[in-house]
Amino acid sequence: MTAPSPNAPSVRARLAAQAARLDAAMRAAVNQVTAALPAVSADEATAALEAAVPITVRGPARFLEELAAHMAAHPDALTSGSSACPPVLLRLARVLHESGHPVVRPGCAGCGVIRDDLRQLREEGRLCGSCDARSRKNSTCGRCGTTGILIVARRSGGGICHRCYQRDPEVVEECRGCGRVRNPVVRLPDGGALCIGCWERPQHTCVSCGTTAPAALVAEEGAYCHLCYDRHRRPLRECGKCGRMAKIQVNGPRWPA
Repeated sequence: MTAPSPNAPSVRARLAAQAARLDAAMRAAVNQVTAALPAVSADEATAALEAAVPITVRGPARFLEELAAHMAAHPDALTSGSSACPPVLLRLARVLHESGHPVVRPGCAGCGVIRDDLRQLREEGRLCGSCDARSRKNSTCGRCGTTGILIVARRSGGGICHRCYQRDPEVVEECRGCGRVRNPVVRLPDGGALCIGCWERPQHTCVSCGTTAPAALVAEEGAYCHLCYDRHRRPLRECGKCGRMAKIQVNGPRWPA
């Protein structure tokens, strides 16, 4: 008879604690949803939360806890339309709205677009990618003092521009190939890095023409070089100028100037 692993009790205890935490977080979130929307039953709230909460390695309990805490502090979170909220509330509002419940889906605090992936949180609320990029333009670099530039990273002393980012001690490191301290572009298996001058783009044999070159696409059937990808695999999209379905050559601006 095989002896039980000495780690088995601790594993069972950890799994039990995780299950208890998830159960408590789900009950708290369900209570907040049903309190905010009395017409929603506990079963409906549970189903909506299960559809809205992402399943990650760290588990969904932390998302439910964050949601419950936010809704406890902001009872009108599902009806106010404010995007100053956890990301999970954006998904929950969509699920409930699609089910016909009277919720107001939060939109971007800048342009008002309603999306689930408003990742950037500001004091006024969450921003879409385009508004976040515009908000970082015409700023002043907190390191070199240059004005009217685009902020590419946040540091304790303020946002920094692209030039300072390229020299940032938190970013640059010694290149394993040339020994210079530069911005790494690829990580080696042992943890070392190569700069852009030492990195060689991987070569693949194109399944269409047989040329050995950097791949534009690696699909199940093999790799395609840039020329064959453009000829055979580039998807057709609607042209923003003429409206025809064709291979897009240049992406136009998403928003009018």
